[in-house]
Amino acid sequence: MKTKNRIKIAYDMCVKQMFSFRMSIFLMALTFVILGLIIYQYKSSYSYRMRVEEGFSKPIDEIYYLSSGRGDAEPDISRIDGMSKIYFNQMIYNVTEPIDFLEEIQMGHKFNEKEAGVEVFWFFDKDLDLYNIEITESIPEKEVDRTHEIGLYLSEKYRKITRLGEHYTGDGWNYVIEGYFSEDSVMPAKNVTSTATQDGAYSLEYGVIEIGGLMPISQAGYFYCDPSVDSFENIRKQIVEEYARCNATCTITNVDKSITYMEKNITKALKYLVIAAILLGSSCIIVLLVSQVSNILTRSEEYGIWLINKATKKDIMWILIWQNLIKLIYSEIFAILVINLGCRFVIFGENFQNTAISHRISNRIITLNIYPAIIGVGILIVTVSIIVPLLKIARTEPVKLVKGEL
Repeated sequence: MKTKNRIKIAYDMCVKQMFSFRMSIFLMALTFVILGLIIYQYKSSYSYRMRVEEGFSKPIDEIYYLSSGRGDAEPDISRIDGMSKIYFNQMIYNVTEPIDFLEEIQMGHKFNEKEAGVEVFWFFDKDLDLYNIEITESIPEKEVDRTHEIGLYLSEKYRKITRLGEHYTGDGWNYVIEGYFSEDSVMPAKNVTSTATQDGAYSLEYGVIEIGGLMPISQAGYFYCDPSVDSFENIRKQIVEEYARCNATCTITNVDKSITYMEKNITKALKYLVIAAILLGSSCIIVLLVSQVSNILTRSEEYGIWLINKATKKDIMWILIWQNLIKLIYSEIFAILVINLGCRFVIFGENFQNTAISHRISNRIITLNIYPAIIGVGILIVTVSIIVPLLKIARTEPVKLVKGEL
C-alpha cells in the first residue's frame, strides 16, 4: 500500500470517529497550552534580566555600575588599564523650539506621555559602544563641531522628516543631525542595579539621542572591565584608592550579580509553579495516553477485516502511526494559536511594558522555549501511546485479529 493511501485511510478514520478525534485533539492541545503558558510565565518572570541584556552590547557579568559622593577634588580614573570610560545616560524632555517637530513621529510612543517635549536620551559624547545601538549612517567625526552644535542621532523612523547633516536653529540653539541608528537599538535604564525602577531598558524604535553639553557633575554610570587586560579586583582597588585620595567614596556594583540578587525571591516563588506544572502536566499526559491506547486496542476486529482485504500488518501499523500524527498536527496548530493569543495579549500585558523590547523577548520565549517543548512532548505522547498497540499487532496472529482478540 502506498504512503498516500495509508494517510488517506488514516484521515478517513479520524473523520469517521469525529467525537473521539475531537476529544483527542482537545486533550492534547490542552496539555500543550497548559505547558506553554506555564513555561511562558516562568521565563517571563526573569524578563528584567532579559531586558537589561538587550540594552548592552557586552556580557552583563563584565559590566559594573559606579556611584560616588563628592570629595575635595575630582577623581581621575581615566588612566586605569582594563576598564572603559564611564558611560552616563539620562532621559530628558527637550522642549526647545528647533526640534519640537520630532514629536510628530514620537507622539504616542514616549515612555511618559504626560511629559511635554521630545523624549531624549542625553550623552556627553558620542562613545556609545557599550550600548546595544547600531549606527546605520553618520557624519564623519572630523566634520563634527560640538563646541557650537548639539548632535542628534535619530531612529530610522525619523528619516522621512529629517536629513543627515541638516541644521535646526533658533532661540540660541543649534542642532545638527549627526546620524541614524537601527529601530532595533536598545538603551539600558540609567541604573539597572537599583530597585527604584524596573524598566531595565528602553526601546529606541522611536528614540532620539542628544550628544553634547556640560560634563556631568557625578561620575555615576556604567563601565566595562576587560578581563584579558586586568582582573576586576585590581581595577576596583585602583578606583577605590583614587577616590580615597580625593577624600571621596564610591560604590561599585556588578550588573549581573545585582540582578541575580533581585531574582532570589522570584526563584523561590517559581518552585511552587514548577511543582504544579509537573503534577498538572503528568495528569493530562496519563489521561491522554490511556485514551489513545484504549481507542486503538478496542478496534482490533476492524484490523482483522483489513488483513482479509489484502492489507498487511505493516500497512495497519503505518495507518495507526499516521492517525496519531494527524491528531498531533491538528492539536499542535490549535495549541500554538492559543498560546500566541494568551502570551501576547493576556500575560504580555501584565508583565511587560508595551515596547519593541517586550515583543522581542516574548517572541524569543515562544520560539526558543515553548515551541520546542510542546513539539517534544507531542512526539513523546504519540510515541508512547502507539508503542503498545504496535507491539501487540505485530505479535498477534491474523485469525485472532479477525476475532477481535488483540
